Amino acid sequence: MNTSFAKASNPVCRSDSAAGCAVVLATAARSSSLPRRHTLRVVLFDGEERSLAGSRAWVAGLAVEERRRVLALVNLDLVGWNAAPSGAVLLHPVRISGALPLPPAWLAHAALRAGRAVEAPLAVASTRFSPLAQLIARAFQPTLVSDAEAALAGGIPALTLSEADLFVAYPQHHGAGDDGGRLLEPRLDLWTLRLGAIVRRLDSLA
Repeated sequence: MNTSFAKASNPVCRSDSAAGCAVVLATAARSSSLPRRHTLRVVLFDGEERSLAGSRAWVAGLAVEERRRVLALVNLDLVGWNAAPSGAVLLHPVRISGALPLPPAWLAHAALRAGRAVEAPLAVASTRFSPLAQLIARAFQPTLVSDAEAALAGGIPALTLSEADLFVAYPQHHGAGDDGGRLLEPRLDLWTLRLGAIVRRLDSLA
């Protein structure tokens, strides 16, 4: 599980991504007493806005065999602010030596099934206009600055979950209004429920 790290002293950046840190840590705490087949790691990266400096350094520090042992990286970005029932598995490709791989289908499918299992469904590419967003992702290949990009570039299966997508923008992104007052506790609880379900779903895979 992963999100970018927002300094506690920063008066803004609560949704991007202090909220993600809170959800990831809460999920880890709730999952700590459950039996698992796989090791669950929480990784909080700094430097997402500086060319993914933290996540690229983490991936570079892993030996080839260590990367192969990582089942998946699930990244959270911009969560906890949208009052509407929302949440999407983003399908932004990653440019690697001319190729544009997407998050693997099996990983997206696992996330979608996990969300449905706890009655907190996720959409594909966009909550509001999923088919159109999927067409745009494949036809125009818009990229996304996300720590999942660094993992995919290093051969690690990864995807990003978010309340923002091609058609739903966070109005206070990188603005002074991104403070704690905009975070919604029920939304954070919902994301913790979702992420826990995804962890359990992935752990059940071989």
